[in-house]
Amino acid sequence: MENVENIGNTCFYRCLNLKTINLSSCITRIYDYTFNNCSELEYINLDGVVELDRCCFRNCNKLENINLKNIKQIGYKCFENCINLKNIGTDLKYIMFGGHCFENW
Repeated sequence: MENVENIGNTCFYRCLNLKTINLSSCITRIYDYTFNNCSELEYINLDGVVELDRCCFRNCNKLENINLKNIKQIGYKCFENCINLKNIGTDLKYIMFGGHCFENW
């Protein structure tokens, strides 16, 4: 998967046993609902990602740490209900936000 640059809509939607993801640094964009409702997801490496579309990590209840250092845009309700999110690993002032990105955080 070294030439993969994007992960499509709902690709891992509701994968209830998914706990850890190490993405290739070639992946620059994660589309709508890709990891939505992955309630066991604890860790994802986003080193090459610059854009997160809407609801990418919505309802990922066990996600605690995420590194957004290269992110330029976060979509609508991207991290909604990520109630255990403690660290986002960046300064948010240079990121373009969609509405309700961190609702119920």
